Amino acid sequence: GTINKTDSIESSQYVTVKTVLDAYHYRKPAYIMPIYIYNPNKEDLTDFQVKIILDSSNYDFSKDPDGKGLKFIDKKNSYIPYWIEYWKDGKAIIWIKIPKLKAQDTTTIYLISTYPKISGSNGDGVFELFDDFEYDYSIGGKWNDLYGEWDYYYYDIDHPLYNEDYNKRVIGCEYAPPVARIISVDNISLKNYIVEVDAVGDNNYEYYIEDIRGTWLVDHPAPNIMVGYLAHPQHFWNTTTHPDAFYTFDLGGRYRKNGPALYTNDGSTLNWNNLSLAPPFTGIMICKEFSVSYWHVYREMINYYISSPKKERWYRIKLLIKESEVKGFKEVYGTYTSLGNYLEDNFENPWLIATEVKPYGSHFLLGTSWGDNDPDYYQHVYFDNFRVRKYAPKEPKVYVTGKMIRIYPLIYISPPRAYGTYYGEGTNPNPYFVEDPSGEHPSIVDMLAGRDKREWKYGYSIKLIGFYLPEK
Repeated sequence: GTINKTDSIESSQYVTVKTVLDAYHYRKPAYIMPIYIYNPNKEDLTDFQVKIILDSSNYDFSKDPDGKGLKFIDKKNSYIPYWIEYWKDGKAIIWIKIPKLKAQDTTTIYLISTYPKISGSNGDGVFELFDDFEYDYSIGGKWNDLYGEWDYYYYDIDHPLYNEDYNKRVIGCEYAPPVARIISVDNISLKNYIVEVDAVGDNNYEYYIEDIRGTWLVDHPAPNIMVGYLAHPQHFWNTTTHPDAFYTFDLGGRYRKNGPALYTNDGSTLNWNNLSLAPPFTGIMICKEFSVSYWHVYREMINYYISSPKKERWYRIKLLIKESEVKGFKEVYGTYTSLGNYLEDNFENPWLIATEVKPYGSHFLLGTSWGDNDPDYYQHVYFDNFRVRKYAPKEPKVYVTGKMIRIYPLIYISPPRAYGTYYGEGTNPNPYFVEDPSGEHPSIVDMLAGRDKREWKYGYSIKLIGFYLPEK
């Protein structure tokens, strides 16, 4: 026989899309934690980058062991862009971009740990300029290859910066020729800013020195890392070997006080003048590098600081560029810190060197302050996590409460908040869903099956914008 079954509309009217969404977000653990950020400056800060440090004292890593479910929102229920710099062994360093920090006032934001576990870490959305070199468009897309053979290289899995989800590779130049370098495609229009990058260098250089004991063959201990700034890509456009002009922050390298440090005989290969004219230096220095003719390149030391950076050791390099009281000039400050001290101890050296310079332009370079064409010698240099961020005289102070509260959100299907829709007794703008073109997020059908990503061919991938904020 035939079985016919009917139901009234009333008996199933609550089995709706909203019911599925509510059930999914109710069943999946979600936690919220307030974070307080105080701006000690006398001026408001807008779209400002702030560093947040999580450790076992203020965050329960069992709630989100790899950080993929993290989100940050403000009191208007708007997402705050973030980038995970470091996540390992019960510690995380995260940068966020706050829309506004009122002068000498405290701003509250919220860390959310929720589902689906799809990371939104994105440095391009946080910094003024950014490159973590995880994608193949860095060379040719974000950087022009000026000199040397540049490529991508992968970390060993035991490297402190290695993370399978966030940071697997670097950019580098091996067997670098003299002053190998890449220059940024984009430039910066900010008057005051901070530049940071991780770097390491290695070489097998040796040379003779003389002292009262005689003549000695010594190994060069410095990594010869160069970070360039205030650069003009075509300052001396009619030379093929060195059209750019820029200032440098160097961890070791070569220079010349007066006269050209480098030359070319054929218009394609740069060579160093001999060591007596362009000697090595093992501390840190600020130089300016520029062509004076088709044949000759100057590399003049402007200032130096006696220090001992070592090859084969990773460093965090940090520069401050800001307006000088002298019109048309910039103040430059530089320092470097062992990467281990930065990651493990939250320590950074104070500014070690400073000067004033007249800018050539506003581009950046990464490269080496030595390099050689002799096949018996090598110079390798590698970089990671380049970024430029805004500067304030006093960094904002961050207080992570450590109070993670389990919440049971009700997520409504609703128009975008531009329509002015609110739910509940308070006035928090509503969360809403948009289609996810990447197809990573689950569809309604996936949520019904308890999935955390799109696994079924039915339905559109949808992404939640905003989150449920408990009403006070």
